[in-house]
Amino acid sequence: MKMFSVVSVLFTAISILATWLYQHSQVDYQAFHTQTELIRDIQENTAKLTREILLVQQQQTHHYDTTASILTNNDLLVSQLVADKQGIFIDLIASWSVFKCNIEDIKSNFAVYQNSLRYFPKGTEHLLLEFAADKQGVGSRNALLHLERQVLQFSLGHNGQQSFAELNAQTKAFNVIAKQHTKETAFAIHMLAKHVHILLSKHLLLQQQNGQLLNTEIPQQTRKILDKYNQDFQKQVVLATKIRSFFYVACLGLMLIVVIVVTRLKLILSELHASEGLLRNVADNAPVMLWMSDQEDQLIFSNERWRQATDGVDQGDIFIDCVANVHPEDKERLRLVLRQQQHKKSETLLQFRVLDSSQDYRYWSANIIARYADSGKYQGLIGSSVDITEQKLLELDMQLAAQVFEHSLEGIVITNADNEIVQTNKAFSELTGYSRAEVLGKTPNILSSGLQDEAFYRSMWQTIHEQGIWQGEVYNRRKNGEIYPEWLSITTVKDTAQQITHYIAVFSDITEKKRAEQDIHLLAHFDALTKLPNRVLFNDRIQHAIQQATRKDHCVAVMFLDLDRFKAVNDSLGHEAGDELLVEVAADLSGCIREVDTLARVGGDEFIILLEAMDKHSVYKDCPIVAEKIIQQLSTEYQIKDSPVFIGVSIGIAIYPDDGKSIEMLTQRADMAMYHAKEQGRNNFQFYSDQLNSIVQTRLKLEADLRTAIEQQQFFLHYQPQYNLITQKIEGFEALVRWQHPQMGLIPPDDFISIAEETGLIIDIGKWVLATACEQLVVWQKKTGEPLRMAINVSLKQLENENFVDCVKAVLAQTKIAAESMELEVTESIFLEEGSVSLQILTQLDQLGVQLSMDDFGTGYSNMGYLKKLPIDRIKIDRCFVTDIPHDENDAAIVCAIIDIARHFNIKVIAEGIEYQEQAEYLISKGCDEGQGYLFSKPVSAAEIDKLLQAFLTS
Repeated sequence: MKMFSVVSVLFTAISILATWLYQHSQVDYQAFHTQTELIRDIQENTAKLTREILLVQQQQTHHYDTTASILTNNDLLVSQLVADKQGIFIDLIASWSVFKCNIEDIKSNFAVYQNSLRYFPKGTEHLLLEFAADKQGVGSRNALLHLERQVLQFSLGHNGQQSFAELNAQTKAFNVIAKQHTKETAFAIHMLAKHVHILLSKHLLLQQQNGQLLNTEIPQQTRKILDKYNQDFQKQVVLATKIRSFFYVACLGLMLIVVIVVTRLKLILSELHASEGLLRNVADNAPVMLWMSDQEDQLIFSNERWRQATDGVDQGDIFIDCVANVHPEDKERLRLVLRQQQHKKSETLLQFRVLDSSQDYRYWSANIIARYADSGKYQGLIGSSVDITEQKLLELDMQLAAQVFEHSLEGIVITNADNEIVQTNKAFSELTGYSRAEVLGKTPNILSSGLQDEAFYRSMWQTIHEQGIWQGEVYNRRKNGEIYPEWLSITTVKDTAQQITHYIAVFSDITEKKRAEQDIHLLAHFDALTKLPNRVLFNDRIQHAIQQATRKDHCVAVMFLDLDRFKAVNDSLGHEAGDELLVEVAADLSGCIREVDTLARVGGDEFIILLEAMDKHSVYKDCPIVAEKIIQQLSTEYQIKDSPVFIGVSIGIAIYPDDGKSIEMLTQRADMAMYHAKEQGRNNFQFYSDQLNSIVQTRLKLEADLRTAIEQQQFFLHYQPQYNLITQKIEGFEALVRWQHPQMGLIPPDDFISIAEETGLIIDIGKWVLATACEQLVVWQKKTGEPLRMAINVSLKQLENENFVDCVKAVLAQTKIAAESMELEVTESIFLEEGSVSLQILTQLDQLGVQLSMDDFGTGYSNMGYLKKLPIDRIKIDRCFVTDIPHDENDAAIVCAIIDIARHFNIKVIAEGIEYQEQAEYLISKGCDEGQGYLFSKPVSAAEIDKLLQAFLTS
């Protein structure tokens, strides 16, 4: 109403002024011309006002300063018009009044439009936050986003009547959503819908009013007035004089109107600037990155979030400057989408990676749409982007977790808080036999085996609810009914309120583990071959037996058994035969003792028996009965590999508490007694005595002294010459080791070689003998010029040493003697098992050229097969066969047989222990090649051999 009053006053003032001007023109030609120019100015100002109003609406001008100036000027011009009696200016003034009212209405409507436009983004942002917090707000949020996009498109150029109707319908539909939300949210929805309606209605109204501005009648009226003014000029002069007195009043009123209008315009401009600032502030604080380009692909608008994310990019080519930091793998794809979008009217959503200021790539999600003018001409692109790095990483983590879940080798089952199965993995089906579809919605009770009672499950669930986790071993049942053990872990999942939402159970089949544990238990406590208890289990039982005997005043007997001649069986028939024999012996021994007693295997051919709860008054009578029963049982014939086998057993007995009160002492003293039984001729039993302990201590002392002897080089060599029986020429020597003990004097080999072999000291002694003997041989070969050889005894322990061949090579290289000058003597038993490590070593030695001699041939289980296959150069006839020839027919027959066999295989023969000429002549007559013995020379020192060689050379 106020604005209408102002316009009315202005219209009245202009009418008075026009009348005055008309009358004044009749008397003043200058005024006539001025009035004519004034009318033309009014016509031109009207066109300018129309253009300025349109510029403001198109955002090309952000204020009404020019409009106000032109309006003021035109009001002034119109006020100068003088109305004549015929009302020549009435229509023009009326049109101008309507024109001004239209302008004011446009300004008012545009202000309302701008106000709703400012509210719309803020209200949209507020509702999006409300919907995000509401679980039911997903649909509302999508509807709002769609409405927002349509409104923005409408406001940017799509203003057809059909679009307005569709948007109006969408707005009403969106308004209905308010019923689904709280009062506060509903109010916000109503307010937003109201402002959307205002935006749409004002937008169309402004377009209509703009059309009215463009179609104003003022231009036609001014032309008509000018034509008529020329005709009525004279008449208007008369009228002008009558109203001249009103001129000043009209001017004063016009000035007042101008002041009012200018003041109002300033206020409107101030509000417009504030609105523009608010719009910029809304854009800068929007949660997304916003940008806009023109038809030349130049960036013309961006908000603060965009500039921060792009290091201040607010201008430039969108194909160059705006994609500079895009990941190389995504850059061309993004450019392609931007180019394609210029020819599309639908929006495009895509994701890509962008390098941020910390040189890390972030994931962006962008929404891009093209802008078109009403004419359909492309005007540029509008884009919004959101940083979705955290969401993307979460998706990747979830994908990885899903892969781990599905491909885990352990079965996984997830239940809800009611223990109903909601998810399983592939391993679950493989382990239980149930498919996922078969168990969904059911409880894990379908897997129960029934082996765990209710108390077990109560305890399990109590632990789960108190600690949040439980793990342990359970037995469950597969779909096929098979019961199996599994290792099960159950964990709870809680929400933010610490309420359990799910249970996660992870399990694995431990059938093989349980079986392995059982196997380990058997291996740890039982002998794998005989299935008898081993030393570990035996020690456990003897400990228990000792405790019982202490409480009940009983005795405990420990019998240590070692099979006699078992090694010969093993060597002659092989290890498989030996194992078969051990199994049968174990069965026979088990039949010789009571069920309460324990039989254990503690070594290769060693057994130990625990006799529990023995009466202390009869223990020394009862033990011999058991021992004799065992000896008698094992003295029978065994059929092994279709061959008759005879063995014996040596038994040592120790009694608790007489011979010791600890496990170690009892077994040690039973072992001592067993060795004493072997020394007494084998196949007998012996009780432990203090005298045996003294013998063992002496043996231990000798072992310690033997180690000292190696360190202090207390050994020396004697040599026994080996002669050609026909020519009586020395062919070589046998090196024999001797030990010069500082206190005990000279110790023969028979007293320490066995100890050296048992302790492994024979390795170091053998190396020394080999090197010393060969060094001495070099001296004698140089002295005589003859290819003498040196025979050196080698034990099985030495051959089994992995460095033995290298040791031989080193001695040959150091002494530079020919390999055939070295002869290694080995016992017959080494050859008995074909394929053994020792045979491989002998083959390597033969390939070096070293001579091999078989010692003690015929004294063991002789096998003629190896004479054909193995690299034997010389056979030595044992002294036991030489001593009584030629008088003992049996010995003579054996000697002849050995010589004939050797001759058949082209192997030389040497006899040892020749003491009489008669023996030598007999051996010569039978074809024996060489000999050694006291007839020729006893083993002597190197100095004595020097004298012997000197005499030999002289003769």
